[in-house]
Parts: sequence; C-alpha cells; structure tokens
Amino acid sequence: MTCKRFINSGQPADSQSPKTAAAEKMKISMWSQFSDPNSKDGGFIGFYKVLDATKAKFPNVEIEHTGIGGEAYKTKIKTASAANELPDIFFSWGGGFAQPFVAGGRILPLQDLAKDGTIDKLVAGTTDNFTFDSKLYGLPTNIATANLYINTELFQAAGAKVPATWEDLLRNQIPKTREISCTYASMPSDLSIRSTHYSAKTFTP
Repeated sequence: MTCKRFINSGQPADSQSPKTAAAEKMKISMWSQFSDPNSKDGGFIGFYKVLDATKAKFPNVEIEHTGIGGEAYKTKIKTASAANELPDIFFSWGGGFAQPFVAGGRILPLQDLAKDGTIDKLVAGTTDNFTFDSKLYGLPTNIATANLYINTELFQAAGAKVPATWEDLLRNQIPKTREISCTYASMPSDLSIRSTHYSAKTFTP
C-alpha cells in the first residue's frame, strides 16, 4: 500500500512568479490523516518532522495543516471534492479511490514538476497506483507491505499450486480453488479501511 499526496488542480503551484512568491506571504492548506502531533506512532513522528522542516525551509509559506483520523477523513475528502472545495494538498489512496478525483479534474498532474529529480529518488513502482493515462497525480508518503498466506494442503486438494507470482495466483490458481466449496472468515477491525488491506478465506474440500 502506498499513501500519497495530491495537489488540487484549482490552485496550481506555479500561479505566482518566483519573485512575487518570495516577496509575499503564501498560504497553503493541507489535509492528512495524521491527526495527532503528539502521537508516538513512527508514521506520525516522521510526518510532523518533515512538516516542521518544510515550514522552516520556506518561511514565507504558511502551511495550514488539518489532520482528520479514521473514516471521517474519507467522508470529508469526498464531500470536499464534490463541492470543489479541496485543500491545496491532501492525502489520499491510489487506484479506485483516486480515480474520481482524476476524472473530475480535481487534481493537478505532477509529471512535469517531478522532472526536477524527484522521481529518481522514489522506489520503483511506488507511483504506479496513482498514475492514470501516463500522467502522475500523486507522490508517496510511505510504503507498507502486507503478507498473503495460503493453506498448501487445501490448494493441493483443489489441484492448485503455490503461485510463483501475483499474476499466476489470479489467473491460474484461484480459478482452481473455486471448484471446491469454500467458506469465508470475517476479521475483526476497528476501521473498515483495514479490512480493505486484509482478508481471510478458508477452503473446505
């Protein structure tokens, strides 16, 4: 999973000349899910460390950050997009969640701005999930990994093999498991967003 930042297309970053921008105080609004500046979570600590460093580097820019935790953030960001009231920079997810922002012309393509060497500093593949029609719309803030486990005995009972790749799993092995009956197991979750990252399936021969 890659979390990322988007720039609202309504207020492009280059709307002022460098000379004017340097002379005048600018205000930038930013929303994220980092709601607690006193959190001991590593992600929160890293975010606020970078935020403070950015403020110090650009003293003429006032960054108005709003942190909203949990599912409330998803509701707020969708509502703001529908009303065309998005902040200048905001946190989002890629893929299907980001697609409506792109289709609605709500966010600014970044590929030209990122040619300053930014892309070269990123881990390969971390921008794939928020690139649409060869245009880059977001930059990653972090990378998270998740593990996928399979029951080899039940796979064998279905005539499936341990997949060598994700593509192999989807195209070749999963269809075979559908030939045997299966039941789904639910997982407790305090936030539904976590349930989008993890799922459990129990195959019963």
